[in-house]
Amino acid sequence: MQKYVARRLLLMIPTLIGLTLIVFLLTRFTPQDTVDLILNDSAGYQDPALKAKLRKEFGLDSSLPEQYITWLGNILTGDLGASYFSGRPVAQELKSRVPVSVELGALALAFSIAIGIPIGVISAVYQDRWLDYATRGVSVLLLAVPSFWLALIVLIVGSRYFQWAPPARYEPPWQDIGSNLYIMMTPVIILGLGLAGTKIRLMRTQMLEVLRQDYIRTARAKGLTEMAVLLRHAAKNALIPVVTIIGLQMTVLVAGSVILERIFIIPGIGQYFLDAAARRDFPIVQSLTLIIATVIVVSNLLVDLSYAYLDPRVKYS
Repeated sequence: MQKYVARRLLLMIPTLIGLTLIVFLLTRFTPQDTVDLILNDSAGYQDPALKAKLRKEFGLDSSLPEQYITWLGNILTGDLGASYFSGRPVAQELKSRVPVSVELGALALAFSIAIGIPIGVISAVYQDRWLDYATRGVSVLLLAVPSFWLALIVLIVGSRYFQWAPPARYEPPWQDIGSNLYIMMTPVIILGLGLAGTKIRLMRTQMLEVLRQDYIRTARAKGLTEMAVLLRHAAKNALIPVVTIIGLQMTVLVAGSVILERIFIIPGIGQYFLDAAARRDFPIVQSLTLIIATVIVVSNLLVDLSYAYLDPRVKYS
């Protein structure tokens, strides 16, 4: 197990370097110049000497390989750089924003698991009955409706018919847990519903396959209760593909969080990232890309390791 984990961790290094290199090159080849954006000079009227001074200050006057190596070296020392516009260190901004995004993502993922897996099991148990048809219809609907569209509908209907609007100020849970849950509840439900559709469909399919296996008939023949057969023998074995989907959904979760943070004015890294991308604030874009990619790669590693718990036949060496 230790060798497998070490090998996977080593493989993360070229993956992350390749990803950061692609993002670095894409940001450098965007059509609008960062210095022009800072000076608000789209027509090119500003003093060339001032522009040259800013480019030197930001390190943009050196070659692309030199810029990338310098940035990578700073990352290895824990220096994420500073915003070109505000001058504030990226690491300082992330201290307050990362917990917000982690809270939103973790709650949405937990909500999708809490409703997706039980509904998938119920749908399989009541196969081809009205409850099965209803849950299958709901899962298809959840898969078809984009989270951002559902969020906009909630805002429009809430303001038009119920005079409701999401709170404009975020309260951390350690300061006011009630206000925090009130703020996070709506985006968490919307994001969680979007993730739950896939889990319902996959859990139902896997349960139907497992319930037809011989060992399930044997468990029933031994006199175990139906609940024990479902939870102890069927559901656990049906979970492996669902756990795989949870790992693959991390990218969907991150993308959904970015959009919903913007819509519901939640001060997480999503809103920070979008603002930085619009302004070509390279240190922020590159640092956040590296952090998000690391989270996705590590979460997929944890999903792979969970296979050994769910199926004892899975061995890592």
